[in-house]
Amino acid sequence: MTYTFETATYRVIMTELRGLFVVDFTWVNGMDEITIKKSNFISLPKLLAEKGYRMPFDANFQAVTVANSFYDRQTGLENQTIIVTTGRFHTFQFFLLTDKNGNVQSVTLTRVYLRYAFYEVSNFVKHFDDFLAVTQTIPDEFAWSSSYTRQILTIYHTAGNFTGTVENRSLIGAYVLE
Repeated sequence: MTYTFETATYRVIMTELRGLFVVDFTWVNGMDEITIKKSNFISLPKLLAEKGYRMPFDANFQAVTVANSFYDRQTGLENQTIIVTTGRFHTFQFFLLTDKNGNVQSVTLTRVYLRYAFYEVSNFVKHFDDFLAVTQTIPDEFAWSSSYTRQILTIYHTAGNFTGTVENRSLIGAYVLE
């Protein structure tokens, strides 16, 4: 969830089986309810297919993290870098551009963080400095023994500017969690 002081608006981005909901709302301290200003739906399978990334039938969107957010006071546009993890597929980075009324102006796929597709991702995604940490678990059907841990922490490097083409990035490290 993010908050923009200039518009006094909260934003929550939620994963759904086939995409993302972007909901802008206001809330006043002491109130029991929120006021929804705008709700948008982004069809991620359609967006990914346009770039040649067709999701497997058993893949789904699991977690979203806002890595960076910037509000331009002159234009009234908010640019957010969001990272979306999927179960049994890759992790994706998007630029989300919205106007001051919460209307989604554009969604651009900028990076694909590659991984073994059969790993399951938990909802723990942490972006810090120029790195991204994601916990992943080997599913039961691929576990060779129950006496070993099946959970790993994977790390990706996120630094660099968008050059206009989708960039594939491999993981730079993994740590077995015991």
